[in-house]
Amino acid sequence: AGGIESFPGRRQALKEFTLEEVLADFKRKDIVLGKRRRRDTAEEFYKAYKDIDEVMSYQEDLAVPILKLQTVAVVKG
Repeated sequence: AGGIESFPGRRQALKEFTLEEVLADFKRKDIVLGKRRRRDTAEEFYKAYKDIDEVMSYQEDLAVPILKLQTVAVVKG
């Protein structure tokens, strides 16, 4: 997701979303969090990013998607 512009932004995500909220979402989706320092975990919350389908709709003249990936793990640090 490195090429996707953050929305509302990673710093704002740290203020808006609690660690518990993010971890509960990860658990529901079977996403494994592999990091010791958890205070910046909200940066990886799906609500901190623009919708990928919307972003790609603006790129139709530049690229043709052939595959859509799904997050299975978040490893930071």
